[in-house]
Amino acid sequence: MHQEKLNLAYYMRFKNFLPIFIISIGISQIRTPEYELHNRGNLWDTMNDDGTHGAHPNRLGEYNPSMDWPGGPTIMGGPFDQRSYLYKAGVWTGGFIDGTVFLSKNGPDEFDIGVFDEMEKELNYIEMPSFNHTKAEQTIIASWITSRNISIKRISRSWSFRGYNDFIIITYEITNLNPQTINDFYFGSVFLLRPSLQDHNNHNGWNDALSRADDVVGISTTNKMIYAHDGTGAFDYTSGVGNWRDGSLLTPGFAGFAALDAPIASNGLEQPGNYFLSNYILHNSAFQLSNNTEQSLYNILSGNDLSLASASGDTIDLMALMSFGPYLLENQQTISISIVEAVNGLNYRDVINLDGSEMINIQNRYVNEGLDSLTSTIQNARVLFNNDYILAHYPPPSPPKIGLIASPAEQSIKLIWEPVENDWVNPITGRKDIEKYIIYRTNKEFIGPYDVVKNRIRVHKTFDLNAYYNNDINKWQYNDSNISLGVSYYYSITAVDSTGRESWFTNRNEVPLQAVSESKKNTLSVNVFPNPFSITSGIPTLGQENTITWTNLPSPCTISIFTSSGQLIKKIDHAADVGDASWDQRTNSRLIASPGIYFWGVESGVGTATGSLLIIK
Repeated sequence: MHQEKLNLAYYMRFKNFLPIFIISIGISQIRTPEYELHNRGNLWDTMNDDGTHGAHPNRLGEYNPSMDWPGGPTIMGGPFDQRSYLYKAGVWTGGFIDGTVFLSKNGPDEFDIGVFDEMEKELNYIEMPSFNHTKAEQTIIASWITSRNISIKRISRSWSFRGYNDFIIITYEITNLNPQTINDFYFGSVFLLRPSLQDHNNHNGWNDALSRADDVVGISTTNKMIYAHDGTGAFDYTSGVGNWRDGSLLTPGFAGFAALDAPIASNGLEQPGNYFLSNYILHNSAFQLSNNTEQSLYNILSGNDLSLASASGDTIDLMALMSFGPYLLENQQTISISIVEAVNGLNYRDVINLDGSEMINIQNRYVNEGLDSLTSTIQNARVLFNNDYILAHYPPPSPPKIGLIASPAEQSIKLIWEPVENDWVNPITGRKDIEKYIIYRTNKEFIGPYDVVKNRIRVHKTFDLNAYYNNDINKWQYNDSNISLGVSYYYSITAVDSTGRESWFTNRNEVPLQAVSESKKNTLSVNVFPNPFSITSGIPTLGQENTITWTNLPSPCTISIFTSSGQLIKKIDHAADVGDASWDQRTNSRLIASPGIYFWGVESGVGTATGSLLIIK
């Protein structure tokens, strides 16, 4: 069946392109892969259906996470938004069929002509009623058949839990669909690791290509790991070249991948069978099937040709290969190989907005602590893998969603969230043990760093229930009145259990929110909300239920409100140095405005604006 599917796909793809078929087969393809995102934890990555992962870019004009750490937001504005520790990753397969060598590449830079199944993504978030603690929070499956009739199923898994959110575990299930046995079969996981990519992008490159090859690489056979980190501090350069910019360390982490599990090879050796590091800028043409024979690349995959290998500790633009084999694969025989990709390093809070005197100390910590943190992360992944993805302890869930309501009239932002303490049961202890909520906020960016706004809202204390629980809507609420003019904020609310375990920032708002905006220099973007107004769309804050707000105003200005018949019912003189003004729906004679259509106008020394407003009661 698989062979029929493969042959049909070949015919349909190439029946109109026979002249180029001979030079194309088995080397490359032109197609845009489908993809799914791991975007739950602190490490984000893009998993493609063609066997690759990482995207930079994946489609023209579109950027997606590529070992983005700290991860997010979901929508990238371009390569400068990403903390990309990976350019692209892929897999190589090679061996002998009837004495003839073959080598096929599914990335990272050339793509085999294969048959690709639709991707699957399973969500199993801890806050879901159906949460299964024996499974990952995000599971993404890609399956394809190579041009050499080898079926590969890639299963990648990620979690949001603290201590387990800096890695993604990837399992490959490889099946020989050929009627013949494959001898001396090797499977290779290939990574173009580039921890310095973000600072290179931000500095728009520097000098020639070789000077950008500044990632220090290494191999740890003890941990079955290949790793890399940005090797140029360069904080003393006036141009800011290197991994520093404006007092911030752009790439504060070590990135790597490690083997978790693989069958013993047919020669009896433990796996991986081969570690290989090379300078991709210097040698990339030697890794192209279009320029070389399958035998020459198979020699690299199998470890028989190390002529292009770089030494551990070299500063290079890294191509890393970890290969497994040799195996003897009978017809329909399947082997399973598992690896983990991971990033860890200095806390983001420690590496931003530093002055010159702090940079050298941070740089020293970066080098000294980075590898230890990466090793610790991979060890956590190994323990989780060996325990069939079951943790010894589980944190509570964060509230799934936060309602954020800006109140310009009070110059505050209200947070509203559903209680989770009454429904969530710890899967290990069987207890409902959520003790409190913590509210975090940042005025910097989605990835933070976040500061604590409220360090405890205790779910079982009468005082906190009276102060923060709204019995009318059966939700928790907190009013953040310590905000500044024209500043945009991100929020997150976590839960903490009786043992002190805390959930992750899974409910952050990706669009920043302002409660009070700065006054504008014109009237081109004046807006009014809510419009239409109804009781349910108004601001649910005591005393502000009837509030209607104009935003993006110049100051000073005058707002005039008219009935549909042209009668002036309210005039608001706005002179405050902010861009917002509110109306409580009372007319000049202190009566509440009736339901209906109203017209409004804004007059100022820099222009005018007009519009309509619908009030529904």
